[in-house]
Amino acid sequence: MRRVFRALALMLVVTLALLPFVGCGGDDDDDDAGGVAALTGTVPATGGEIAANGTLLINFDSGKNIEGGAVTVNGTPAALAGNQATWNAVGLTPGGSAALAIAWTNTDGTSGAASVTVTVKAVDNAPPTITGGTVKNGAKDVDPGPINEAGKIEITFSEAVLKGEAALGVDGGDALGTQTEWAADKLTISLNAGVALANETTYVITIKGVKDAAGNAMSDAKISFTTKGKE
Repeated sequence: MRRVFRALALMLVVTLALLPFVGCGGDDDDDDAGGVAALTGTVPATGGEIAANGTLLINFDSGKNIEGGAVTVNGTPAALAGNQATWNAVGLTPGGSAALAIAWTNTDGTSGAASVTVTVKAVDNAPPTITGGTVKNGAKDVDPGPINEAGKIEITFSEAVLKGEAALGVDGGDALGTQTEWAADKLTISLNAGVALANETTYVITIKGVKDAAGNAMSDAKISFTTKGKE
């Protein structure tokens, strides 16, 4: 019986010693195979408008699966950063439509392609401006209740803008914990959990680094507002 137990123990030791090596070959094959990047959308999308000197934003689900980060539009390069490629329009004629052929090579060796048809507008030299939102600059007696309930402040621009920087804080004090989301012509500043606006307090929203698709920069802006007293 002792011999049987010794044999089983030896088999167990050998099995445990071999475990780290089992399946390694399969993992290496998966790594060598590479991956495929899928286009998830563009700004503007098909049917939209782009200025002759505008920008096309191309979004992928996984930019790391694009070989060498090389993306082209109509044969000219777009700059890839993370999961988004930016193409500065060249060769577009205002007053008509244009088919923009997007191409890339996946790390698994396959080719990726997509096409977007847009209307070409005249050259855009006008910077974006702030046109409205939840609060206006200089506003007094703002009720913080609805803002706290919604958990956000929204700001709208005169046109779609590229991502800039925005912060909300007490005038002359610290910034509040917030998250920002930039989508087309709207900026949403969401309050972090546990953060709320107080009564009888002046707040300042600072916005900077905002550009439109043509690269026209908006001047840095501040929106100051004061909440009302408790009732």
